[in-house]
Amino acid sequence: MKIEFEINDSEAYILVPALQQAASQALDVKTFEVLQKVTREILEDIQNGVYIFQQLINYLHPYTNGNSILKSSKLILNLGISQNFINSSQGLYYVLSYILGVLVATRKPGKNPSRIAMTEIVKLTTVEDCINLIQDHYEKS
Repeated sequence: MKIEFEINDSEAYILVPALQQAASQALDVKTFEVLQKVTREILEDIQNGVYIFQQLINYLHPYTNGNSILKSSKLILNLGISQNFINSSQGLYYVLSYILGVLVATRKPGKNPSRIAMTEIVKLTTVEDCINLIQDHYEKS
């Protein structure tokens, strides 16, 4: 069974201690294991999001004209990234594909990253959109 739902990082930080508390009070070993598995997956997703954001800061910084990179920053308006960089296969596409490749290679050895399409790149408007795109492709890998 696969259960999916969308929560942001702050909600995840609230959910993790509650799951850990429930796991510590579980009377059944199976229940404990399931709650621990869910907690580990949530923490892994949070760590992946932080890693991706840090890598985006490192790789996009030279193209932002010194502007601060926040998750809510718009690529063109706030960061000053050119449309040519976004549309180029050697620009944003390369950066996102590289970050995804490193993430998959380090956290899922032996697996190949799913391919990011240029049509997905062109639709990105914020840094958070970039993070979500990489996370989606990471989960598909």
